[in-house]
Amino acid sequence: MHAHGTRGRNIWFPRGKVVGGSSAINTCIALRPDEADLGDWPSTGAGDWSWARFLDGLNAVETDLDHTAAHHGDKGPLRISRPVASEVTPVSQAFLTFCRSAGFPEVSDLNEPGTTGAGVLPLNLDDSRERQSTAAAFLPTARSRANLTVLPHALVDRRGDLPGEPGDSGRRDPRKGR
Repeated sequence: MHAHGTRGRNIWFPRGKVVGGSSAINTCIALRPDEADLGDWPSTGAGDWSWARFLDGLNAVETDLDHTAAHHGDKGPLRISRPVASEVTPVSQAFLTFCRSAGFPEVSDLNEPGTTGAGVLPLNLDDSRERQSTAAAFLPTARSRANLTVLPHALVDRRGDLPGEPGDSGRRDPRKGR
C-alpha cells in the first residue's frame, strides 16, 4: 500500500497482514488525539461520539503503567508505558534536548488533555517491556467467546457490522473463494 505524500510523492506504507493487523508491525505508539481534533464529531454524523465518550472508550481498554490521572485507564488489557531514560535513544535524547533549548516545555505525559511540549512517546509496552499488538492485548481473553472465530489467511478489506450500522463484515475467506 502506498500513501500519497507531499507534492505527489508516493510513500511506502506497509500493512500488517497478520492477526492483530498493522499493530503487529508498527511502532505501537499510544498517542491520543487532542480533544479539539474530535470536537465536531457529532455534527459530522458520528452520532453521540463525543470527546468524553471517546475518552471513556480509551480508558476502558488501557492500563497506563506510568500515570494514574482520571484521563488514563487502569483496568484494560492494553498496557501503556513510556521508555525509561536508559531506553531513550541518543537521537531521541538529542531531539528532546533541542526542544528544551528552543523553549518547548518538557512533558512527562503527552496524553494529558491540552498538553503542549516535548517528551517521550507513550507506547503499547507490557509489564516486561515487550510491545503489544492488538492481538496480544485482546485475543487471550476473547478466544473463549462463542461469537469469535479467528480465520487465518483471511483478508478484511472493509469494515461493517458496527453497532447500529448495516452492512457485511468485510471479511473475505479465501477458503470459500470470497
